[in-house]
Amino acid sequence: SGVPVTGTASGHLYVWDEDNKISKIIKAHNKTVNTLFSDGETLYSGAKDGMIHMWGADFEKIGTIDIGAQWKKFSKPSAVRSVSAVGGEVLVGLKGAEILHFGDPAATA
Repeated sequence: SGVPVTGTASGHLYVWDEDNKISKIIKAHNKTVNTLFSDGETLYSGAKDGMIHMWGADFEKIGTIDIGAQWKKFSKPSAVRSVSAVGGEVLVGLKGAEILHFGDPAATA
């Protein structure tokens, strides 16, 4: 959407306006937001809670990937450290140095 967004230790996303004031606060995660990535249409947030949320243009949640539910080898949520997406492909870096790859994220929404 072209506006600045920051993640917080409390799991919130802060959306900023052109006057450098917070225009919107979103409770996005249950733990620290570690990473944000935008492909120009979708904002991806990844957090210590092992969740990746996808947000639309008006910051409505349009999808979620639960690392623990998707990959049973992770008995407890593994903190998401990085997210990148291009052309329907998503790469996720986790705290333990694992790198996960997905196809179309809408398929897991």
